[in-house]
Amino acid sequence: MMFAPFAKSHINLNTERVPREDAARQERTASEILRRLKRQPGVVLADEVGMGKTFVAMAVAASIILERDDEGPVVVMVPPSLRDKWPHDWQVFQDKCLSPAARSAIRSASADSGISFLRLLDDPPTRRNHIIFLTHGALHRSLTDGYARLAVIKRAFKNRPSLRPQRDNFHKFAGRLLRLGWVESRAPGLLGELLECPYERWLRVIHRAHESFKEAVPDDPVPRHLQEALEEIKGEVLLPVVEELRKLPVRSNASDERLEQALRSLAAVMDEVWRLALTRARFRSPLLILDEAHHLKNPATRLASLFVDEEAVKDSKLFERSGALRGKFDRMMFLTATPFQLGHAELIRVLERFEGINWHAARRPSLSCAEFVAEVSTLARALDDARAAALRVDRAWGKLTPESASDDGGPAAGSDGWWEVLKKSPDEGFAGQVVAQVESTGRAMRGAGVLLSPWVLRHLKSRHLPDRPDVERRLVLPGAAIQGGRADAGLEIEGDALFPFLLAGRAQGLVQVLSGGRIPFAEGLASSFEAFLETRSKGSEAVDEDALPSTDQSADEVSWYLNHLDAALPVDDRVRRASHPKIRATVERAVELWKAGEKVLIFCHYRATGRALRQHISARLDAEIIEAGRRQLGVSG
Repeated sequence: MMFAPFAKSHINLNTERVPREDAARQERTASEILRRLKRQPGVVLADEVGMGKTFVAMAVAASIILERDDEGPVVVMVPPSLRDKWPHDWQVFQDKCLSPAARSAIRSASADSGISFLRLLDDPPTRRNHIIFLTHGALHRSLTDGYARLAVIKRAFKNRPSLRPQRDNFHKFAGRLLRLGWVESRAPGLLGELLECPYERWLRVIHRAHESFKEAVPDDPVPRHLQEALEEIKGEVLLPVVEELRKLPVRSNASDERLEQALRSLAAVMDEVWRLALTRARFRSPLLILDEAHHLKNPATRLASLFVDEEAVKDSKLFERSGALRGKFDRMMFLTATPFQLGHAELIRVLERFEGINWHAARRPSLSCAEFVAEVSTLARALDDARAAALRVDRAWGKLTPESASDDGGPAAGSDGWWEVLKKSPDEGFAGQVVAQVESTGRAMRGAGVLLSPWVLRHLKSRHLPDRPDVERRLVLPGAAIQGGRADAGLEIEGDALFPFLLAGRAQGLVQVLSGGRIPFAEGLASSFEAFLETRSKGSEAVDEDALPSTDQSADEVSWYLNHLDAALPVDDRVRRASHPKIRATVERAVELWKAGEKVLIFCHYRATGRALRQHISARLDAEIIEAGRRQLGVSG
């Protein structure tokens, strides 16, 4: 049984753009997701970058739409950086992968704001879209649309005869107050006229006022969901707006200062109106697809709070309200290429967002909400146990000596045979206890993997090129191997660069003793001098915009080391900054590959390190180019 059958007769992922084996894997993945969604509220698709997650998600969406064309739209929430990519990829998917019948049957649209999203939901069946691409953050922004603000003012005037003079004079300053001056200049008096019209007539009145408005305002300016919210909103919520309207002149134009004050009061009310409108929006969606789902790791982020009851979030006990999108979606599908770089506690928080689906829908999961919560709790405990077991092994492993793996009193013969020797150790001895802990940890890891597997699907690229099985896709050069050294050794820290590392290590040790915490800028120093300076001033924000602020360590002993560390850094000396061991090794390797005609792509944990590498590599390349030109021209140095 499936949530919806994979639309094999309408979807063909085997195109000239995709290798046959990849297309077959993508179809199997889409079918498996649809099968799992029959039982559970959601699934995380965590394929490695370049494995076609987007097209798998589109195949799932198309299958659901073709099966249930009478239901609401599939909603795809995408980061602003991918706002244009998803609609473009959908067009490619339609052209290359859908049958002509399916291509003509599925309509799509994009929304960059909450009001445009509500307008799309409000479309009649004849032009209703089946898939809506919604930019991350669009549903958090307050209503800034001028017509939406005019609707709030219309509601504020309602049943208040004492404001009739201000209402009659409103058209004189409406354009400035609503930031619709361009409308007022083309159709003087239109905004005042709209105050006297019911919402359902606004679009006709606007189109009749000026020919250009037909293109500028193609849809109803006040969606039905917003109308309903305005009718329901309590009068006291509008009192700040009413008071500012009361201050507006009844015969002359209002001053800019007076209008700005009215605009501020209006903006404050719009937040409440928008929250109510989004909560009241009576739409149903069979599926939410959320790209870059790792941003949901923190339940206190605004995006995560849309899908949960904040009273259920342990670190948000001061707030007790339901998420505005709770119960709107039948299922959820999250996409991320980095599920296991979150840490397992953060991964659990991502899975907990699935609780926000509609558990009362006709096609609800066979798993009940209570059973889902219990399964995720069991998974969390299993991951905790596996992590604790791994930490125990790590501590014990560090105490092993060569004699621990001795054979007849001597060292184990050959580096490959030491583990077999160790496994023969007596159970009561220390080495035997380590072996038992390793085996126990393996069982804990496998058990956690079994519990996690229904919720996360992940595929990795082959380690070899598809058309050259004898060629490895990726060579891993850890540690000093990047410079031709030993892979089991780290980079050498030489000369003046050594002193800052000693100071940072001592400061970190003190912080660990004093508070058990960590200083993120010590980790920044391990990346680059530039990353240290940025994390020193910004803390964890320099790495992750969702991270919580770190605790300031201001103990006198720590401050002493940090002050000396600041003084030891080559702040204004680019050449000395380039001597950082990681920067130096990366620059040398990148230039070496560039000279060999290779393309070089560098990923950085810290943004400041990325900027630094760009500067240092550019400087080295400039020097290489000048030197090559000098040699070609025979010019002496």
